[in-house]
Amino acid sequence: MRLIQRWLINCIIVISYFPASGCLSGQNVPITQQNIKEANQMTGKTSPSGVIHPGQILFEDRVDNRQWTKQADEVPQGIAWVNVESVWKPVIRIEITGTVQKRSITKYGENGEFLETTIQSPRP
Repeated sequence: MRLIQRWLINCIIVISYFPASGCLSGQNVPITQQNIKEANQMTGKTSPSGVIHPGQILFEDRVDNRQWTKQADEVPQGIAWVNVESVWKPVIRIEITGTVQKRSITKYGENGEFLETTIQSPRP
């Protein structure tokens, strides 16, 4: 559930950024160094503290028996990074286990370091 909440928060940030910039629908946003920096912060390419992600995240879904990889800049920052004791750690692998009704989403960092687990289940 936290994974979905983080993803939604990142989507809201992206959606709310453009109206705040004064751009109307159909207008082009001028590309500036500030825009590039802000766009990078909305993706997993960089941590909130500015550290660059090593690159890819491997997703291993053991519920649906599938695997795929995404570049860090293709996912929200909340998926690509975990704050462990005030240090931002890059997520290298995400393992999804459990059942269709109740999934456990575990994030691992470099060298297989455990970062966090989130349980996703329907409301009672």
